Amino acid sequence: MMTPIFTKRAMLKNPGGLRGFAQLRMNSTQAGQKPVSPHVYTVGFYKTFTRPVAKVLLMATFTYQLAYWGWVKLEKDEIKREKTGEWRHLGTESLAD
Repeated sequence: MMTPIFTKRAMLKNPGGLRGFAQLRMNSTQAGQKPVSPHVYTVGFYKTFTRPVAKVLLMATFTYQLAYWGWVKLEKDEIKREKTGEWRHLGTESLAD
């Protein structure tokens, strides 16, 4: 894959910046260079994205656990209110008899 790279020397020769910059150096493999193995790309990928992916997964797990805890608490409160209401209803029923 050929990608243009602006060389440092060429940038110093052209202090006006990138406007009018006509000299490009193309990257290519020369006769003495070995091709890069695909293993290098996977290592680079994991070095770059392991921490962000782990962070997102950890935050998602925390959010899920927080929502689950809230749901269980609401369920317990509802069951407790229903049972308290039943006891009150049974208590008033026995007093009326």
